[in-house]
Order: sequence, then C-alpha cells, then structure tokens
Amino acid sequence: MDWRSIIESLRTDSIISYLTASDPLYYLQQPWVIGGLLVVGGAMIFLKMIRSLFFLIGMIALWFDIAYFLPDRSTGELHLMDLGPFVGIMVLVSIVWIYVFFIRSD
Repeated sequence: MDWRSIIESLRTDSIISYLTASDPLYYLQQPWVIGGLLVVGGAMIFLKMIRSLFFLIGMIALWFDIAYFLPDRSTGELHLMDLGPFVGIMVLVSIVWIYVFFIRSD
C-alpha cells in the first residue's frame, strides 16, 4: 500500500483542487443522486436526525461555495468583491451550525 500517495491526497491543496474541479450542478442533474438525497433526507427527518441533516445540508452548501465562489489564486491578486460571497456563505453555514449544534436543545 502506497501511504505516501494517500497522505498526499489528504493535503488541503489536493482537497480544494478536487472540489473546485468538480461541478455540483452536474451531480444534481443525475436522478440517482437526487433520489439518494431524497431517501437519506427523508430518513433523517423521519428518524429525527435533525443535526445530521443540517450537517449534510451544510456540507453540500460548502461544496457549492468552494466550487463556485472560491477566489482564483492563480492571478496572485485577491479582490474583496470576489471574497464577499465566499465569506458570506461560510459565515451563514457557520451560524446555522452553531445554532443547531450548540444553542438549540431538542
């Protein structure tokens, strides 16, 4: 087993490049993905796994955020207008997670 390649694929740069290269809207056009998400979401609602459901929704939102709003680092310049939507979605997901996991009591 090649541990060096496994460790290399878990680096932050590798994960971000993989997420930015994938297109979330392509996967949401596939019927098996939509069906799977509906089944998993329905099961989570039925079993009252609200925290897990919000975690799953938040992870999907962060995937969209990284894929579409992460500023391009190849130019070497960072513009505040490019960073606004990215940071806004990150803050929104963080606020929802803080409420669901720490403030809300079931």
